[in-house]
Amino acid sequence: MKTTDQKKTGQRRVTKPVRFGGKFSSVNPAVNWTASTRKKHDQALLFKNRILYLPANDYLSKPEQLWLVESIVGTDLVQKAVLGSKMLTNAFFERLLGQVSTTFYLSNDKAWLLSYDDELTRADFGPLTPISLLEAVRRYGLPAVEKAKEKTAIYL
Repeated sequence: MKTTDQKKTGQRRVTKPVRFGGKFSSVNPAVNWTASTRKKHDQALLFKNRILYLPANDYLSKPEQLWLVESIVGTDLVQKAVLGSKMLTNAFFERLLGQVSTTFYLSNDKAWLLSYDDELTRADFGPLTPISLLEAVRRYGLPAVEKAKEKTAIYL
């Protein structure tokens, strides 16, 4: 049997169970995207009571790694970003990481990634080259950038 949405558009709405009037309903009128928006191999995750989908991308390989993004940019910024998109695509991560003005640094020999620049750091590592957060993530990946933020410096 086809749902009303299938009869009108030929596509079935993707919904999650929502409580309406004490009963669970499989139709959520607030969800405004269809099954054609995502593919079968997209991984689903629950983030702050929101269902998000992670298609294949260059930044995360598993939904469990979303904590890396939260650690780097902050939970509030991630929560605001997911309000506008349920699909965690490359464009989503680039837009999110581009909003943050955090700067990382490379050592003179390009062997170390550092999260801050001061006189003692320059004495240890030589002149430092600043790079943006987005560029650091593109080059070295979220795990390395998160580790550099946590530990101040990591060997690449």
